[in-house]
Amino acid sequence: MNFINQLISDSFFNAIGWTIFHSFWQGALITIVVGTVLLIFSSRSSRFRFNLSFIGLILIFTIVMITFFQVYQTNENIYLNALVIQTSISADQVTEVYDSAQQVNSEKFIAAIKMFFSNNLSYIVTFWFVGMLIFSLKFLGGILYIEKIKTTQTIPLPEKWKSKIDELFLKVKLKKPVKIIQSAILNTPITIGYIKPVVLLPIGLISGFPSNQIEAIILHEFAHIKRNDFLLNVIQTIVETVLFYHPGVWLLSSIIRSERENCCDDFVIESTGDSLSYSKALYNLQNHIKLNSKLVLAANGNENQLYRRINRMSGQTKNKLSLGIKFVALLLVLTLIAAASFYAPKSYAFNPSEISKARIYKPNLVSSVGLKFSDKINFSQIDTIKLKKGKRTLRFTEEESGEKVHYKAKLNNGKIESLYKDGEKIAAEEHSKYEDKVLK
Repeated sequence: MNFINQLISDSFFNAIGWTIFHSFWQGALITIVVGTVLLIFSSRSSRFRFNLSFIGLILIFTIVMITFFQVYQTNENIYLNALVIQTSISADQVTEVYDSAQQVNSEKFIAAIKMFFSNNLSYIVTFWFVGMLIFSLKFLGGILYIEKIKTTQTIPLPEKWKSKIDELFLKVKLKKPVKIIQSAILNTPITIGYIKPVVLLPIGLISGFPSNQIEAIILHEFAHIKRNDFLLNVIQTIVETVLFYHPGVWLLSSIIRSERENCCDDFVIESTGDSLSYSKALYNLQNHIKLNSKLVLAANGNENQLYRRINRMSGQTKNKLSLGIKFVALLLVLTLIAAASFYAPKSYAFNPSEISKARIYKPNLVSSVGLKFSDKINFSQIDTIKLKKGKRTLRFTEEESGEKVHYKAKLNNGKIESLYKDGEKIAAEEHSKYEDKVLK
C-alpha cells in the first residue's frame, strides 16, 4: 500500500477511492433503470435489449470518469487553498454550527458508509489496483491469443466452398472484405478483428456438417461482422477491466453477451428461414471444446447459453425468466447493503460535552452553510475525539515559513503509525515532534 502511495499523489489516490465509493450508487441506479425498462419491455426485440444494455454500460463508465475528474479537481483545490484554523470553543457554542451542518450532511447510514471508506481508503484503492492489473493481464492475454490463432496452423477453404461464401457475402451485404480460413487449433467457429475481420472455421467442420448447417454458422459469424460486435466487445471488456468490482457492470455485461448472440441468431433465421437446421448446427457445435478468451466471438457460446438460445428459437421464454431472476438478485444485494449500513458502528456520534477544539480544512465551505468567517470570531465545528478509536488516515495542509506543507498521517487508536511531509516519510523516532500538530 505504501508503494502505491509513493507512485501517485495523495489527490490522485484520494480521487480513485471516492470515485469507487460514488460508482456503487451511480452504477446501481443506472442498472436498476435499465433492468426495469427491460422487464417492462421484455417482448421487444433482442436488438432493443442489446442496445439499451450497452448504452447503460457505457453510461456507467462515462459517469464514473466524470466523477473521478471532478473529485480529483476538488482534491487539488483543497490542497492548494486549505489552511488549518484552530480555535478554542465551549460546548454550548457548538449547537448552532451543528444544526447548520446537519442541513448539508447526508443521512446517518450514508455517513457510516463514508466513514468506512475514509478509514479503509488505502485498502480499497490497493484492491482496485490489484484487481485491474489482473483483468488487464487477462485482456492482454486474450489479444495475444487472437494474434496467435490467426497465423498458426491455418489452411484455406476448399475451392468448391469459395463460390458459396461469395453468395453469402452478397446476401448479407457486408461493406468490408472478410477472410475465411480453417484452423487446426480451434474446435468452434470464431470471428476476430474489426478493420480486417477474419472468420476461422475448425478443420473438419466443412466435411463433418451438412452444407445448410455450415451456411447458417457462417451467416452467424457474418452477422457479428455486420454489427461491429468485435469492436463493441473490446469496449465492453475495457469497461469490465476498470469497473471489475461492480455487480451492475457484470449484470449488464451478461445481458449484452446473451442478447448479442440472440441478435445474430435472429439474423440467421431471417436470412435462411430454417430455425430447425440452425438449432441442430448449434447443438453439434457444443460437442467441440469451448474457448477461454472472451475477446473472440464464437457461434455456440457456453452450454447454458446454447440451451437458452435453442429454447428461444423454439418459442419458449426461459431467457426472459433468467433476466428477471438476475435483476431481482441484484436488487436483493443492494437492499442488504443498505440495510447493513444501519448497523454500522456509530463512532461518529455527536456529543457536545466532549468538544474542545475545531479544525477547519476548507474555510470557503463556511459560506456554503450560511455562516460568517473572520479573524475576530470563534468558529466552531464538531470535534473528532471519538474518531481516534481505530485506524484512520488524516490529511491536512499547514503554512510554515510562508510555504504550504502537506501532511499525511496514519493513526491507530490516536497514535501515529506513519507520517509523511510533502510526500517524504518521517522517521518513527521523530513522530513525537509532530504529535501536537497532528493530534491537537
